[in-house]
Amino acid sequence: MNPKERPDGSTVAEVLRVVGLPGETVAFSDGRVIINGQAIEPPQRLQNIKFHGNLPDAESAEPPYTIPDGHYYLLGDNPDEAKDSRILGAYPIADIRGRVSSR
Repeated sequence: MNPKERPDGSTVAEVLRVVGLPGETVAFSDGRVIINGQAIEPPQRLQNIKFHGNLPDAESAEPPYTIPDGHYYLLGDNPDEAKDSRILGAYPIADIRGRVSSR
C-alpha cells in the first residue's frame, strides 16, 4: 500500500488485516467474512465488527471474489471507512510493505 503524505510532509501508511490468500474465495454473510465457504473467527477484540461486501463504491471486488495469484485480500478494522479489498480488490504482494504485530 502506498504511504500517504500528510500536510506536514510526513507520511503514513494504512494498516490492513490480511484475511484471504491467493486462490481463496471471499464472500460476506450477516456481517461475517467467509473464506472458501467457512466463516473466519476474528480475534476477540474484533468480535463486534460487521463487514459487508456490497459497497456502493466497489469497483471490481463484488463477492464472491476469487483472489488472484500474487495477491492478498485485505480488510480494515473500521469497515465503514476503510478503503480495502472490498472496494479496491485484492492487493498485489508488491504493495504490502510489512507486518504489524501487537505485543
